[in-house]
Amino acid sequence: RQHFLEQAVREAGCEVIATAHTKDDQVETVLFRMVRGTGLAGLVGIPEQRDRYVRPLLIFRREETRAFCRERGLWFHDDPSNDDLDFSRARLRQRVVPELELVHPGAIDSIVRLSKMAGEDNEILDTVAANSMGAHEIHPNGILTFLTEAQESFFRIEGLMSLPPALVRRGLRLVVRYLGREASFDWLDQLWNQARTEPKGSRTANGEVIAEWSDGVLHLRVAQTEEVARYPLAYPGDLESDVFGWALRLSEAEQEASSSSPLEAILDRKKLAGNLFIRSAQEGDRFDLLGLGGTKLVSDLFRDRGLTPLARKRLPLVCDMAGIVWVPGCGLSERVRADKDSVTKLRVLFEPLFKAES
Repeated sequence: RQHFLEQAVREAGCEVIATAHTKDDQVETVLFRMVRGTGLAGLVGIPEQRDRYVRPLLIFRREETRAFCRERGLWFHDDPSNDDLDFSRARLRQRVVPELELVHPGAIDSIVRLSKMAGEDNEILDTVAANSMGAHEIHPNGILTFLTEAQESFFRIEGLMSLPPALVRRGLRLVVRYLGREASFDWLDQLWNQARTEPKGSRTANGEVIAEWSDGVLHLRVAQTEEVARYPLAYPGDLESDVFGWALRLSEAEQEASSSSPLEAILDRKKLAGNLFIRSAQEGDRFDLLGLGGTKLVSDLFRDRGLTPLARKRLPLVCDMAGIVWVPGCGLSERVRADKDSVTKLRVLFEPLFKAES
């Protein structure tokens, strides 16, 4: 159903999808999550808005919407599965909810009120958890942190141990969700119990998220990540990657231009051997690092900069036909460096595609 709606949006050129979920659907969702076992987040139920989905009828009962349609001669359709007791939601709708109304008239409104309060409390706790986790986060990739900020996170275990376990579990859930995945309460609970009591170990959630800990550091990462492929660079011009979240921008530089940032390089165009392209680092790569007076293995350069394995995969190496020209954030080739005698200079800038708002 969601796939159909997304397809319809693209074909119709719409920006919003409005669904007809009602107050009854909200109550059934909360009850269903309760019997399955849920935390505070599960009590929030169906959000009024998430991404492009909006639910303007959540404040009305199902029968109210039917009556509205009948009065105005509007067509509506009832899904036959709504009355099929083989479905858990139908059983809640037909048997449980009416009994709750008999136990306490107004039970529907009470459950909706509970959901609203849970949502407000959950939002506050998420903020507290995020701030608390952030105080103990480590950024091993330095100025290249943006390479993997949506693929991995690191935390000092000793710092996390100063927080209430419930807050750590909530924070870990937020981290996993930030990585674009989900993890169960049991997995998060067992992970934290092991990470704070065992010196070393690892756990995997659904084959999608891997948690590893050793030397007092907890590392959460996605199980699979993309690797930079060979791709030509046009100059002047920009290469932007939604997949990796970075941009390479090439432009003509003034004669007096010089680089003041590890994420910017000034090259002598006449020293380039053919066209530029990017690729990922390969085993055995080495180049004539500026200022070294010799060559250096790229793997050693990565180690010196403290880059994680994921960052190494996602960092593009700028090359020409003769070899590596520039490793963004790490070093420039002596062979192509621009100096006062350079006639034409090329500026190459490496930056996050999605810059954080100030």
